[in-house]
Amino acid sequence: MITKRFVYYLLVMVIFLSHNCKLINEPVATIGGSWSGVHNGLRFRIYTDKSIYQEGEDIWLNVDFENSSKNPIVILVDDNSSNGLLPLYDLEMLIFSKIDNSESESVIEMIPSHSNLYNPVPALFKLNPKQVYSERSNLNGELWIEKTAFEQNGEHINLFLKQGKYTLQAIYHWEKLPYNTPETQQQLADLAAPLWTGYLESNKITISLTSKN
Repeated sequence: MITKRFVYYLLVMVIFLSHNCKLINEPVATIGGSWSGVHNGLRFRIYTDKSIYQEGEDIWLNVDFENSSKNPIVILVDDNSSNGLLPLYDLEMLIFSKIDNSESESVIEMIPSHSNLYNPVPALFKLNPKQVYSERSNLNGELWIEKTAFEQNGEHINLFLKQGKYTLQAIYHWEKLPYNTPETQQQLADLAAPLWTGYLESNKITISLTSKN
């Protein structure tokens, strides 16, 4: 004889198994990942919209900065007027590390190309305590280039990753105010907060690339 308790137990198990199958089979977005360490009151993190991509598919990188101190600070950020279609010029470097059966280099260091055509100038932004500032960039943009190729011969190489699994980490590093002109000095003075300087390594995220269907 089937009791109500048995039916209830069976229903709970079906829901539980269905939920877990969904988690296993569907890509899991990396939104809300862990933060970097804190340096001079600032921390940041990176994440992507999902964790599995097809070759050639746009990979959008999201970056969050948070002021963890009790006082406002000024950070150098990217000009968001490009709607993420250009590199985040405020990031010093992106590091891709292949973690499965690498055929060539296991680590790819990507840097933003400071093209004279766009004349990028990081913007000053006053970040209040506990405030979060967000940026977004398309990693398949033409101005993300491989660091080693740039240092060797100045060629621009579009970001292209082969099939496999990669970890991704970003570097945020400033030692002084760039383009230190009287105008930028006045902008900093008007914000009435110190400029953040230091070196930060972001959290690491994992993405996988599969072949096109």
